[in-house]
Amino acid sequence: MSEYLGIDNAVEARLSQLLYLEEKRDNAIDNFAKHQEVVKRWFDRRAKVKTFHISDLVLCWDKAHERKGEHNKFDNLWLGPFQISEILEENAFQLRTLTGSEDVQVKMADCLAKMTLANNGKELIARKGAKVLVNMLSSTLEAKTSSLQALFNLSTLDENSAVLVDAGILPPLMNILFKVHSLHNPAPTNLKELSAATLANIVSKAGHWEFAAADSEGNSLQSEVIVHNLLALLTHVGPNWKVKLLQILYGIALSPQAAEFAAVHIKNGNGIITLIAFLEDPEVDHRIHAFKLISVLSERLGQQFADAMRSNQLILLKEKLVSPGSNTREEGSAAACILANLPLSDEEVKRVLGVDLIGWIVNALTERKGSRVGRNAWAEATMVEGLLGVLLHFTRCTDKIVLDCVQQNQLMLVFKEHLMHYRQPKAKQLSAKGLQYLSEAARIVARDLEPQRPQGWCVSIRLMCMSSPPSPTLCPVHGVPCDEDSTFCLVKANAVKPLVELLEDNNFDVQIAAIEALSTLLSDSNNLRLCVEELDKVEAVKGIIDLFFVIRPGQLQEKIVWMIERILRVEDQAQKYSIDQSLVKALVEAFKHGNPRTRDLAQIALTNLKQLSGVSGGVQPRSRQLRVGNHR
Repeated sequence: MSEYLGIDNAVEARLSQLLYLEEKRDNAIDNFAKHQEVVKRWFDRRAKVKTFHISDLVLCWDKAHERKGEHNKFDNLWLGPFQISEILEENAFQLRTLTGSEDVQVKMADCLAKMTLANNGKELIARKGAKVLVNMLSSTLEAKTSSLQALFNLSTLDENSAVLVDAGILPPLMNILFKVHSLHNPAPTNLKELSAATLANIVSKAGHWEFAAADSEGNSLQSEVIVHNLLALLTHVGPNWKVKLLQILYGIALSPQAAEFAAVHIKNGNGIITLIAFLEDPEVDHRIHAFKLISVLSERLGQQFADAMRSNQLILLKEKLVSPGSNTREEGSAAACILANLPLSDEEVKRVLGVDLIGWIVNALTERKGSRVGRNAWAEATMVEGLLGVLLHFTRCTDKIVLDCVQQNQLMLVFKEHLMHYRQPKAKQLSAKGLQYLSEAARIVARDLEPQRPQGWCVSIRLMCMSSPPSPTLCPVHGVPCDEDSTFCLVKANAVKPLVELLEDNNFDVQIAAIEALSTLLSDSNNLRLCVEELDKVEAVKGIIDLFFVIRPGQLQEKIVWMIERILRVEDQAQKYSIDQSLVKALVEAFKHGNPRTRDLAQIALTNLKQLSGVSGGVQPRSRQLRVGNHR
């Protein structure tokens, strides 16, 4: 009987659990419904009602292919753009494509010109409708104006540059800019200005337009014809769109593929005089873009710009550099680069720049060390590079007054700090060059520091005391007492190791600058053994040889082979690397494929390694004795 009672209790307990579970389930459903109401109210308060009107441009979702397996992973499921032609009912519209009648195309182009588009919208519309808009540039004046305004809106996105070029936009733009139109086929000035603005946006993104035909004759944008036409327009158009023409020339000159051609054509087209005149233009925008353009061109045409500039214009560049006004920041940065690129004589360095500028530049670099870049990234980076470049003028100067000022401002420490803490390749390259020039000037300073033999009463006192003062520690490089503050010694300034670290830099120009600076330690044959020992302490010898294994024939290979030849003159180093077959093989390759100078140096290095017999082809010793001097 008790067993049946137990069963009844279990059934009753189970029924109670089921009823309790049902109650909990109902409560959960009620709570979920309440939560959905809360979320709905929160969303509704913040949601913006989007209403569409006739003539609006819209994108249509490709619902037929939205299911998994119906499209690829990166397929764009937004179709269009379309224009709303009729509102059928709520959220139901009649759409028409961009390839409608000319009136429809003009209306849609007008809409595109006035719309504020997100970047993804600009990219999508450019890919879908760029060709139609470009074709409209050959139509009526109304269609041409509407399409050009729309294309300008699309060109403000850098990624659209290649899309618009592929759509064939360059020839119509050149036709609008350069063609002399008649009364029956006019081209208003605002249309030409808009063409220039669109072209300026396109050339701001390098890497594609350089290889496209820009006119019906197949000329590229960097061709002589087009560059000369742009310069001619620059001298004849009104002030409202001169800025756009300067921006176009700046974009062409800044492109790695077009810069060399642009510089040559600007020089041959008398463009140097034209551009220099803009440095004193009353319009701020004209001056800023002229300064930026000349700062780029002066890298290749420095001597031509120096010859064309008058003394007052050089002084103007210095005034722009030291001007405290915030509205001249871009002018000041570009002026610093121009001054750095101009070849100045020692007299011009003293008269135009002045030794007081050294202290100002050092303070300016110190202030920028901890400052944030922000929106003026170009201006700040260019200013640092320009200031370092201007300092190079002083380091190359042999005047005693200038060298004394360089010592007082401790430029050795300034260059070393920028070598270690700045990421920009240009800043590192200029800092390495500064260390190179100072190291070369160290010989001049060392002569002034040579200890003089005591004379007169000093000799008598020394003989009476029968003792001599303690001898100062001599620098292994220069043979005189060197210290970080009063000399330009790379060893005493602890600048050798940072230069060695640059040998692993990814930038080729930085590597060359580091090698050139390190090579100054090997220029004196009298202290060669001690200099090589100093280099070996910081593993510079190993770094130089490791770089030699991976470089190709050229300027850098020749310099490194010269350094290796000097290093292998030291017997300890020659014995150490005599069994290094990788070095022997690299020297053999340099002997086979290098220029004549490299071949001679590689032969001497192999001779020092006593491995000349291992050269393929049985190289015989030269009949003439090769004279190896300081390799510059």
